[in-house]
Amino acid sequence: MAKTYTVSDPQDWQSATDFAETNLTMLTHKIACDVSFRVGLKREIIMAHKYILVSRSSVFFSMFYGPLAEKAEVEIPEIDSDVFHSFLRYLYTNSVELTTDSVTGLLYAAKKYSVKSLSEKCVSFLDSALNADNACDILEQAHLYNEEDLAGTALRVITVNALDVFKSLSFKEMSRQCLNRILESDDLRADEMSVFCAVLWWSEAECVRQGREITPDSKCDVLGDSINYVRFPLIGLKSFELCIGILDKDWLSLLRPFFDTRIDIDECTASSMSARPRKQLPTRVNRFLKTEESLSWTFNEKRSDAISFSCDTPVELLGVMLYGAFPTPDANRIISYSVECSIEEDLRQDYLSHTFFKGGNVLEGSYVEKTVLVSAQEHFMDVLFETPLHLTKDLKYTIVLNVCGPDSRRGCRGRSTCVKDEVCWTFNSSSKSKNSTDVEHGQIPGLIYSCL
Repeated sequence: MAKTYTVSDPQDWQSATDFAETNLTMLTHKIACDVSFRVGLKREIIMAHKYILVSRSSVFFSMFYGPLAEKAEVEIPEIDSDVFHSFLRYLYTNSVELTTDSVTGLLYAAKKYSVKSLSEKCVSFLDSALNADNACDILEQAHLYNEEDLAGTALRVITVNALDVFKSLSFKEMSRQCLNRILESDDLRADEMSVFCAVLWWSEAECVRQGREITPDSKCDVLGDSINYVRFPLIGLKSFELCIGILDKDWLSLLRPFFDTRIDIDECTASSMSARPRKQLPTRVNRFLKTEESLSWTFNEKRSDAISFSCDTPVELLGVMLYGAFPTPDANRIISYSVECSIEEDLRQDYLSHTFFKGGNVLEGSYVEKTVLVSAQEHFMDVLFETPLHLTKDLKYTIVLNVCGPDSRRGCRGRSTCVKDEVCWTFNSSSKSKNSTDVEHGQIPGLIYSCL
């Protein structure tokens, strides 16, 4: 099994000053390998060194030196060979290049062989890459590997962007367990008819996956208890009657009792359907009339971008919109930004005297520090808070932003006053802005909020 050193191998590779470099040379050129794997569906032979593997993984230690130690080639048909090459490269060099295509496979390998450091890198990457299109995929991975922090972050993206998530391919491809987790959330920001239609769409996809004809009965069977999470009383009987045709079944007689709000829905023996209200739909207010396409915005991690604002109605602030990368020839390129963001109170209110005084403290729950991955074609990237922030009417707040990353798009023709969903927003330039963002131009194009 060991390989003989030949003249075709790199010369004097032992002189490399970096230990990882010599390790990688040994792996790449199969020098002195003492274990081989049959990997993937094509059973590609991949050779490695037990010493390196057992030094990085307790599973490999048991595999090669435990009481049931492997004696022959190790079969790993469920891991793609390209993924396994990347996995070994990490074990040998402690570095890995994660992509949206490889991260799921690498997370599986890291969990299978108990390589905690790689698992943490994969989870961090998935957290950074979250958006409305892939949030359901990432929730599924988090559920599969018991990564509850990642699951919570994915759910936050899903609930805020529910209407967009319902249209994504990843929504109809997820498991029923994850579907239920979304449907049971009180924080889901979608009207109930949209929730109902999304559930039907998922049920049709599940029928196809199970090789069943798409009929009312088969849709009902694959949904199981998931239908109970649809809050039919929130739809209203008239709206439901108008849309009943989409069911292809006489559900109306079955569900009519649940539109009677006098019934205690949660204690009804016929069903566990709930009538609890969900959260208000989110709204986005953009303070710029135009996105500048010919000039970019340069970040300086030591100089903050900032903008002050207030609103004339109490609202829940869900997140902040930032501009995405400046357009590049490669629209599919993935751009990485390190983002640090917080909301400060400029003025606070004394409720006894109804007077205002200077604040300056950071709102609890508003501090966010994370890496955000966006494609070059995306105009905006969202930074969501862990929990909604309750803003008081007429109080002045300031968004303080520090970003490290490539140049972004920029806004121009900014407005000092914007009205959206009957909420009047006022924007002011801030003395905390040291990177030139102001009312007229710059970064921080908008806010994501919902009315109380």
